[in-house]
Formats: sequence, structure tokens, C-alpha cells
Amino acid sequence: MIHKIMGLKCSDISEFGTYYSDTLKVIHSLERDNPSLVENDTFLRVVFHMNIHVEELKEKTASLLTVFSKTALEILVEMDHVRSS
Repeated sequence: MIHKIMGLKCSDISEFGTYYSDTLKVIHSLERDNPSLVENDTFLRVVFHMNIHVEELKEKTASLLTVFSKTALEILVEMDHVRSS
């Protein structure tokens, strides 16, 4: 399952909804198979930062490495709100 989350990429805002949905599916699978990865916020931050290259989400993507008052999943949800607004 780790290869699936590492393989998800997003380079355009129009793809983000699919990326978001696919990422949540993989995370739910990981919660069953390897919960320690999902609980590892640093791992998720790095994966999301490496996989999301969307101009409109540039600030949110950068916040994955600078804002630690929120979890990586909370920031991902905020990105989805930006996309849908």
C-alpha cells in the first residue's frame, strides 16, 4: 500500500479532486494494514508535499512543511476546500 500513496501525483487543480479521493481511499486501507504510517504525520506531510504540484495550492503545499498546528490531513482537507471554492 505504501507504493500506492507514493505513486499518487497531482499537477493541476482540475486533478485535485481525484487525487484527494484516491489518497483518502489509500489512507483508509493503510489504517487497516499499516496504521503506524497513517499515524506518522511527518511521513504524510512529506508524501503530500512531494506529490502535489498545483500552482493554486502552492501556499497550502508549502504549509505542509511549515505549519505544525494542523495535521497533514487537516491541511489536505483545506486544499480540497480551496479547490472546490
